[in-house]
Amino acid sequence: MDEIQLIERSGGHFYRTPIGILPSVTTIMRSVPKPQVESWKSRTPNWQEISQHACDVGSRTHRIIERYLKNGLIDQFYSDEIARSFSAFRCWLEASGFEPVESERMIWSERGYGGTVDLVGYLNDELYVIDIKTSRAVYPDYSLQIAAYRTGYEERTREKIKGMGIVRLDKPTGGFEWRAYDDEAYQSAWAAFSQLCESWHAAYGGEGEI
Repeated sequence: MDEIQLIERSGGHFYRTPIGILPSVTTIMRSVPKPQVESWKSRTPNWQEISQHACDVGSRTHRIIERYLKNGLIDQFYSDEIARSFSAFRCWLEASGFEPVESERMIWSERGYGGTVDLVGYLNDELYVIDIKTSRAVYPDYSLQIAAYRTGYEERTREKIKGMGIVRLDKPTGGFEWRAYDDEAYQSAWAAFSQLCESWHAAYGGEGEI
């Protein structure tokens, strides 16, 4: 397995890799225009507090899911939102028949980015990469993120991925939403992310050490 390390910088998440320090997929994705988010910020005085709370819930949920998949243990939930999110994940796991192979796998790509794949495993006997979200909806730019993970994972492992998808865990209700992307969607999303990645390196090339 390639040696890779997550590092924090003021400009976002980065990964130390065999070819240098690379920006994370999410750091590159910051350049995607989000007019609805900006509008929400402008009318929400405490948007930073709300965003930080949502980020904390998402991070804790991911950690609990990772430990559960690796050793069957369930951590303290800290809040009802996390408990409902975890319950939603277990419901999806049972309903989908998903068979996990790896979780929280760090990857990097020679195209110039790094990332952490939430889940890799079999769905209907086909190998999938899956991203877990605790957001209010499945947003269009999520397809770019999962396409980047799929490409990076294939590069590092030489495994052929057959599908990719998003499982959204609804914090208020404990329900889940599943969104799969076919090959055509993958190719389109990958092309869009590739352009973003090139633009990021053109603008901030000094941040990475490829």
